[in-house]
Amino acid sequence: MRSPDDVRHVYIDKSLNDGLLANSIRQRLAGGDVTIEVVDNYREVLDHYQKQGQLLEKDSLLIYPFPGRFVSSCPGSDGMVCCQYFVINFGVGCLYDCHYCYLQNFMNHPLMTLFGNLEDMFAEVDRKIKGKKFHFRIGTGEYTDSLALEPITGLSRILVEHFADIDNATLELKTKSCNVDSLLDARHNGHTVMAWSVNPPSVIDEVEDDTASLDERLEAAVKVQKAG
Repeated sequence: MRSPDDVRHVYIDKSLNDGLLANSIRQRLAGGDVTIEVVDNYREVLDHYQKQGQLLEKDSLLIYPFPGRFVSSCPGSDGMVCCQYFVINFGVGCLYDCHYCYLQNFMNHPLMTLFGNLEDMFAEVDRKIKGKKFHFRIGTGEYTDSLALEPITGLSRILVEHFADIDNATLELKTKSCNVDSLLDARHNGHTVMAWSVNPPSVIDEVEDDTASLDERLEAAVKVQKAG
């Protein structure tokens, strides 16, 4: 399995240098040999990697401010009743290389990215959800795996503990990893659900490159279940 330890370089846009995500990353990588570089303009980093010709660099991570909407509704399929599912987009690009994933074909992105302006994200989430007479199901992982980088970022733990205080929402984290250890003692108040993609070992070995094995996924699920 490809590991978050394979990340060797983290770029942080200077506007987010003192932000929640940047501080979490520094804390988790303290004492290690990962280079953390504060950059004046994140677009220059994207341009640099784009010119190198690599479609998606797996050993580099960029933290930058996302200017768009974080929360979107699931569009549903034609002719089907929509399930009222919502998605939080917190980054683009995945550590893994599943053959069938649309990220392999449609995302012209030079390196893995996470959106570091979490305060803006949470403000949008709260406006969308809090105080409404509706129970929201809201997931992550549309453009990345929810937990692939969790050991070095702590982002999903931050999300879990934010949703712990929202009574009318359930957060769903979807993953092909086994990176759950940092979440086992998180304060969640029963407002988070963990979900794994589960396929036969032959499928995992042949088309889900660099992901956790079936046994590793099941062992991670047991850990989460025992932790409550």
